Amino acid sequence: FLNDMDPHDVNFVSRYLVVDEFPETVANGHELTAIGEVMKNYIRFDLSVPMVARFLRIRFDNLSHACEAQYILEQLGYVVKFSTMHDHAKAKGQESTTCDVFEGQIRLSLTITTQLSLDDLTQQHQQELLSVAQFVAQCYGTVRDQSLYQIAPLGQGVFQATFRIEFQSIDSASRCVPGLTAFPVKGPSRAFTWYTHSVSYWTDTTPNPSPQPPRVDAHGRLIGFLRTEVQERAIIPSRHPADQHNRVTAPRILDGNDTRTTVMLRNIPNKLDWMALKQILDRYCFGLYDFIYLRIDFSSGNNVGYAFINFINTNGVLAILDKLDGKTWDGWRSGKAAEVSYATIQGKDALIQKFRNSSVMREAPYCRPRLFFSYEDEGMNDFNLVRRLGCDAPFPEPDNPAKLSRSMENARSVGLFPAHGANEMEHRNRHSMYDRGTPRDQIQSAMYQASAAQGLDLQLQGEIQRWFGYQNQHTYTTPFDRIPSNAIQQFFAANPWVLPGGNAVAHNP
Repeated sequence: FLNDMDPHDVNFVSRYLVVDEFPETVANGHELTAIGEVMKNYIRFDLSVPMVARFLRIRFDNLSHACEAQYILEQLGYVVKFSTMHDHAKAKGQESTTCDVFEGQIRLSLTITTQLSLDDLTQQHQQELLSVAQFVAQCYGTVRDQSLYQIAPLGQGVFQATFRIEFQSIDSASRCVPGLTAFPVKGPSRAFTWYTHSVSYWTDTTPNPSPQPPRVDAHGRLIGFLRTEVQERAIIPSRHPADQHNRVTAPRILDGNDTRTTVMLRNIPNKLDWMALKQILDRYCFGLYDFIYLRIDFSSGNNVGYAFINFINTNGVLAILDKLDGKTWDGWRSGKAAEVSYATIQGKDALIQKFRNSSVMREAPYCRPRLFFSYEDEGMNDFNLVRRLGCDAPFPEPDNPAKLSRSMENARSVGLFPAHGANEMEHRNRHSMYDRGTPRDQIQSAMYQASAAQGLDLQLQGEIQRWFGYQNQHTYTTPFDRIPSNAIQQFFAANPWVLPGGNAVAHNP
């Protein structure tokens, strides 16, 4: 099993990669962008998330995908090695002592009915049992390893066989446990009949290789240090004017007065990624959600503290309200308490329509919104389709090219945070009175562009094109007539010595 491997062994593999060196073509400070471009081009990165913490690290859901990704990156000139789960957790700001060293592993118990006694079970019978367990587990994903843990008699001709099964994918285990719990299966074999008795995540007494956690008292305070009295935290009502309308309350849902299903989950630790968020949802409301969008800051790869989730009915909303709302995030070094409120846009169809023509769908896979199969999908009463519960569903293609083009142009000019950071001058010098990217805005911008660029020779235009591409991390050359005039102003502000005589571009007050 994967957790039994020695990290110092030359054959050690894991679901975690560390990029030690980048190709010479990758500019300093653009490492995350370079990895993002690789992730767009290779499907093996679809279920992975990068993170920058001294080194660039990548976490994968599937072990085989991690091994293939290492090979791909090495062929592209990167120096990559496998990392341990605990090193990745420390870099990510998680409590490494809470890491699940058995991630991707389950405990499967089958009840066996046979005419044989326990002493009559041969090695061939045990292999047959292993084949049955593998058949059941593979309905949810590829099995990497398995073993027959024990066989215990329950009565005359009845036994319980317990198996330890490891999947290639962590998500497969996360779906298998609730899936087989809700939909147990049974079948015949040559020597016996069987049915699934129970399934759970694998746990054991294997020592955690991470350093021993410090001793704490019942209030989480370190033992051996002076401490203050424990005080109850005051509840401060929210003062946001929209919170009363968007507030999620169980009584209104149970009374049938509120049937909204799309929520905004706030105060998420910034290092938590969408795969970790999905694991949390699978634990509390498996099969009850069909949309997740964890918004990402493209410059850092971290989330910005909130996510949108759509549930198929109010049962999912009640589950997340009970399990997450007002509670801190276990295993994360964060004092934030989760908050649940209703989103402005409601319903799966409305969310799809909003994002299918958005530039975010052209970003790296970990930045995009995702759809999932749920109980609401047609045919989910069939066991052959139940195993798809919680799997990624295809996101519809764009249906409005003009809207997508405006969104992409808007993203190039604005970025994720429009009035802050390095592009603040660009927004302060904005001249159009219309919404950015709309036809009227483009007309007015083009008129101003013509006067601003008047008299610039081709060589200077080429310099501005190269500067604009570098500033926006483009891998292509933007035509000069498509460069916003306020970007040209920024160029001259940063390079005043290239101002052409008598043709300096004036800044708006």
